Amino acid sequence: MTEAPPALATAQPVRLAEGALRDLALAVQHEWLVTNGLGGYASGTVLGLDTRRYHGLLVAALPPARRTLLLARVHEDLAVGDARVSLAAAEFHDGTIAPDGHRWLAAFDLVGALPRWRYRWAGCELEKLVWMEHGANVTYVRYRLGEGDRPVELTLQVFVAHRDHHHHTRGDAQWHAALKVDGDRCVVRMLPTGTPLALRLAGGRFVEECFWYWRFLHRVERARGLDAEEDLYTPGRFVVTLGRLSSGSARERAPSCGA
Repeated sequence: MTEAPPALATAQPVRLAEGALRDLALAVQHEWLVTNGLGGYASGTVLGLDTRRYHGLLVAALPPARRTLLLARVHEDLAVGDARVSLAAAEFHDGTIAPDGHRWLAAFDLVGALPRWRYRWAGCELEKLVWMEHGANVTYVRYRLGEGDRPVELTLQVFVAHRDHHHHTRGDAQWHAALKVDGDRCVVRMLPTGTPLALRLAGGRFVEECFWYWRFLHRVERARGLDAEEDLYTPGRFVVTLGRLSSGSARERAPSCGA
């Protein structure tokens, strides 16, 4: 197991500059994908809007031959003093996009098959990099503050699921997941006999705050005439302070069944 990303290839990288990212209708058609060699994957659009039921940060390959969405998305917030902004983007059933953090996205790179984002806000630049561990149902998300930037508070609100990647989740306001929190770690079990999802933010702390978000939209599914709405559950959020030249690495892991 390694918390360092694999070496980046020397092939010509794919880059989307700030201008190309401002056209939402066009930019949302650009997608990324990383895999773990087992059939598991993470995928999404460069803007952060999930447009397909197959998008998510951890779709685990579980025996005998299942692909299960465990971590749907993460919403990032930055705070400097009393100022706060969300860098995430999500679309709901009526077309509302909230939050609309994609407007702070300054650049997107795909280098060596790894997706990388750069956000700029209030004089700060935050870099985000996503990869998976080969041969394991583990996704890493690394956040790095730019050189010379002042300390910022980074909050990561996690949205979890436990469903086949062909389906959608329907929420129940009376139902809540089982949680086990220990410092910078949280284990979420959505179903009594389901696969637990282990979450960790190095150097951070987890704040429990459980509730449902209703009727996220997957616009590509709607365009195909298919079921296009999903409810997602959040067990809470991680909080960490990033200082000059510092980084935070969030890890999402799906142990084998019974582990």
